[in-house]
Amino acid sequence: MSINKQLFNLYDKYWEQILVELNKIDKKFYTNPLLINIDEDAYARADYKVMIFGQETKGWYDSSGFTDSIFEGMDRYDRFFWQKNFYDGYSKSSFWKKFRVFQKNILKMEKTKNLDIIYIWNNISKIGQPDQETGVDPITRNLERKYFSVVAKEVEIIKPDLCIFMTGPNRDHDIKFHFLSIEFRKANDFDSIREMAVIDCLGVKGLRLYHPSYFGGFNNNYKKRALDALNEIIKNH
Repeated sequence: MSINKQLFNLYDKYWEQILVELNKIDKKFYTNPLLINIDEDAYARADYKVMIFGQETKGWYDSSGFTDSIFEGMDRYDRFFWQKNFYDGYSKSSFWKKFRVFQKNILKMEKTKNLDIIYIWNNISKIGQPDQETGVDPITRNLERKYFSVVAKEVEIIKPDLCIFMTGPNRDHDIKFHFLSIEFRKANDFDSIREMAVIDCLGVKGLRLYHPSYFGGFNNNYKKRALDALNEIIKNH
């Protein structure tokens, strides 16, 4: 069964109920859920798979209206991420800037420099707020946790070799909710676990970092230490 068929079946298992629950609350609290769509050809070619997590979307396809179709939701991901139909301001986004930094630098690392690498975008919260608002409303977070808890299953289906969480320490509770057995440990002698943490979830190694928009936190020195930590993780696993 293809990866996208497995993802569709995963979403379909929860879809009807999450739509029912979202329809009970005011639309000002939520936007379209982020449904992953994989480039199957690139996935089949890939020697190494990297999943990079952000926090949540800001008004995900609000202008196109809320969709009750899984096919449409997955197609929106494909149009944005794989076909590169980006929104205005994409090039200035702190998250996407750092996403591209990791794309560029992982390709240079000793163990991965000759590999075909696929990068997959995900968010630790699947349902953000509309109208370009940041954060997740507590009502929506509770509904997602109860009726649309799919993040761990997405990882199981896609089977990344490396996960990078650019989510910041204040979202560790979301990571721990989805990955019950996750472990956080120091990434180096300089940073505390709150500042940077090596993680192990579902047998996948990775790194949890500050969110790139954290003023003064995700500076050039921090970026270098993050790349060094990623190199060690990749080298040893």
